[in-house]
Amino acid sequence: MRHIEMFRHLAKDDHEFFIIGGALNYLTGKLYPDFRGPVQEIDLGNPALRFVRVHAAPTYRKGFAGRIWTYLTFAANALKAGLKAPKPDLVMTTSPSLFTALSGYVLSRLKGVPCLFEIRDLWPRAPVEMGLLKNKAVISFSYWLEKYLCQRAEKIVVITQGYKDYLISRGIRAEKIHIIPNGVDEWMLNYQGSPLPPELAPLKEKFIVAYAGAIGKFNHLSELIGAAEILRDEKDIAFILIGDGNDRENLQRSCREKNLENVLFLGLKTRQEIPAFLQAAALTVVIHPPIPLSRLLLQNKLLDCLALGKFILLVSEEGDTSKIIEEAGCGERLPYGPENLAGKILWCRDHRDECRMMGERGRKYAREHFLRKDLAGRLGEILA
Repeated sequence: MRHIEMFRHLAKDDHEFFIIGGALNYLTGKLYPDFRGPVQEIDLGNPALRFVRVHAAPTYRKGFAGRIWTYLTFAANALKAGLKAPKPDLVMTTSPSLFTALSGYVLSRLKGVPCLFEIRDLWPRAPVEMGLLKNKAVISFSYWLEKYLCQRAEKIVVITQGYKDYLISRGIRAEKIHIIPNGVDEWMLNYQGSPLPPELAPLKEKFIVAYAGAIGKFNHLSELIGAAEILRDEKDIAFILIGDGNDRENLQRSCREKNLENVLFLGLKTRQEIPAFLQAAALTVVIHPPIPLSRLLLQNKLLDCLALGKFILLVSEEGDTSKIIEEAGCGERLPYGPENLAGKILWCRDHRDECRMMGERGRKYAREHFLRKDLAGRLGEILA
């Protein structure tokens, strides 16, 4: 989504793009039902944007090894598709994972063109800190590959200052690292609301706390379920979780075992559907995993909350995201612990007008700092 939407803006300035994506929905772990492989071209309604999907093994939700196999098969098939594409002026490759980035780098060398390496997640640092990657030899090789790709790339794009600082600490030249954060679209900033989704009709009179995004181990949503358990007797408060992931079943099972009737799992929604659900919420929650990397993160889910003018409770260490919350004046960072989150939710329930005003400040901040068409212009300058 980040790339296609930014490329739409750049296509107006005579740029042309050949985009290679995977045919796997990473939230469900399944291939898109309309995929007709091994390579399928998708019509984006713009001749300057050619988009093909390639097969990736549907093993993403079958443990860490399954996830790696998904990445490997995608990288191999993406390289094949790239070799058949017309010669570009530049190859832009992205992580996660390093296998994907490597296939893009190899393609740039075979095509004889520069390589731009975009880093949206730090690999292998993320799986190492999460305890998913423990083999010392594999870890050592992965860090070597990360540095190798960064050194060989002509330019690097990262999403936060923290990412840039990390790469500099790894010996990468600062002058070739550019920061372009994730962004928000004009239509979301201008969203004026719609009828209450039928799924939320039973919660019409409730104070709704919302989470929208992936539901995996990395998202640490046990904090939110813990807060819901603490507040189970507050009958006017309800929690909704929008999304899917490999931890959803575990969390739902936990809610059933605890007989939590104040938590509703709504499943996947399209990007166009999500605003209707979030607008019904009194506040939104974003949670980072309790690992050092969390200080460097800037996730799309937070920007969506900003764009929709929602008050945000961020559970995280101080870092790049908490600075945005503080500068925008649109919420509060909380230390880890469900009791901290539960206590602040009660405060928000009793200060609804103040929370609404703070949320609107966040919308203004998003328009000034994260408007996607402005960020696309910055990317265009880097691509030139």
